[in-house]
Amino acid sequence: MIERPKLRRSKLFWVGVLYFAEGFPFGIFYDVLPVYFRQLGVDLRDIGFLSLLGLAWTVKFLWAPAVDYYRHHRRWMLAVDVGMSGLLLVIAVYGGFGPPVWIAIAVFAFLSATNDIAVDGYTVELLDKNELGLANGIRLGMYRAGILAAGVILIVSAYITWPGAYVLAAVLLAAVGLICLAAPPERAVKVAVQRFFLGRLLFAAIAVAMAIAAIDYGLASAFKPIFPEREVLANNLA
Repeated sequence: MIERPKLRRSKLFWVGVLYFAEGFPFGIFYDVLPVYFRQLGVDLRDIGFLSLLGLAWTVKFLWAPAVDYYRHHRRWMLAVDVGMSGLLLVIAVYGGFGPPVWIAIAVFAFLSATNDIAVDGYTVELLDKNELGLANGIRLGMYRAGILAAGVILIVSAYITWPGAYVLAAVLLAAVGLICLAAPPERAVKVAVQRFFLGRLLFAAIAVAMAIAAIDYGLASAFKPIFPEREVLANNLA
C-alpha cells in the first residue's frame, strides 16, 4: 500500500528546493548586481540599461520548447546552475563594469531564465492535479525565499568583500544544482523527432540576444548626450 501523505511531502519538499533555486539567481540579478555596481561608482543610467538584459525572462518562451523537447530537466538545472556559478566567479575576478562583465551578466540572465523553464516543466510533470494548489503556495514562498537569500549575500558582502560574496553565491548555486539532480526521476514521455529543431531554437535565441544587445547599446548611446555626465543629484541625495 502506498503511503500517499509521505509521498506528497516528498514532492512538496522538491518543489520548495527547486523554486528556491529559481528565485536565488533572479535576486542576484535584480538586487545584488545593481547595488554592487552603484558602490563601484557606475553611472546610474548604465545600471538602468543593465536591467534590459532582464528581457531574457520575458522572451524565454523562444527556447522553452528546446528544453521540453530534449527533456532531462534535472540535467538542465544542474548545467545552468553550474554555468551561473562560473559566471559569478568571472564577475568576482574582473570586479569592474567592462565588456567581459556585461557579457557574463547577459549569459547569467539567459541561464537563469533557462533554469526557470526547466524547473517549471519538471514541476508540472511531477505533481498530480490534487497537489497543485498546495504546491503553488510553496512555490511562491520558496521563490521569494530564494530572492531573500540573495539579499543575505548582499549583507554578507560588507564582511567578506564583494569577491568573497560572489564566491559564496557561486558555491551555493553549484550546490543547489547538485541537489536538484537528486530529485525524483521524470516520467517517461515520448517526443516526436523534429529535424533541425535545436538549430532553429538556437538561431532564434541568438537573434533575440543580439537584438537586446543592440537596443541596449543604442539607447545608451542615444541618451548619453542628454543627461549630465555624472549624477549631481545622486551626490546630493547620498
